[in-house]
Amino acid sequence: NRSAPEKQTTISTEVGWSMTQNSIVSKTFIEPNGVRTTTYDNVSGVWNVYGRFMASLPFKNKRFQFNTFTFLRYGNNVGYSNGNRNESSSTSISETLMLRYRIDKLLETGIRVNGRYSGVVNSLQKSSDRQTLDYTGSYFFTLFLPANITVGSDIRYNGNWGYTAGYEKKEWIWNAEVSKSFLKGKNAIVTLRAYDILGQMTNISRSTGGNYIEDGTFNALTSYAMLSFTYKFN
Repeated sequence: NRSAPEKQTTISTEVGWSMTQNSIVSKTFIEPNGVRTTTYDNVSGVWNVYGRFMASLPFKNKRFQFNTFTFLRYGNNVGYSNGNRNESSSTSISETLMLRYRIDKLLETGIRVNGRYSGVVNSLQKSSDRQTLDYTGSYFFTLFLPANITVGSDIRYNGNWGYTAGYEKKEWIWNAEVSKSFLKGKNAIVTLRAYDILGQMTNISRSTGGNYIEDGTFNALTSYAMLSFTYKFN
């Protein structure tokens, strides 16, 4: 990594690899009469490799700032289907780009786009192979007003492709907040923030293993408001 504070420039990269020896996985047998027996086995072949790159680059007298974050991962998992070994290879690629504009003590605004591709290939259960794409685009701003009052808002669009029917995501999420700083050094802050004002949030998730892909939904607060008090000890 390399950082130049006087230029507000940062560049960082990282690569990594991991392996699990004698990984414990479940092995299930289904008899013709329907009896299911589950035991466990120690297997080799569980590993993953990843790489990430991040850069923050200001320009135009530091009023504009460009950020990029790239992540790649490839992994191999092992599972069993009715006693037969299945190797599941997964690929994940994501990219985030952001352009920010700032006028000191007045305005900060910007746009952000993000995309994530995920793919799973099985050696045995080809019907479980999957490819998905998640993507997001957002706009945000913060306005600094007199009397130490700050007003901000962000709106983003979330979409996806390749999921099981009923788990598609096409939603607009809009949040907004107003805050005021007070006391000595502006250490105290009172904030009122509204979440998911349009009420469109859908809560879905995907997990993968050596012999399964699972799409699901989960309970979460969607449209709500929160009043908070923060005090900074410097």
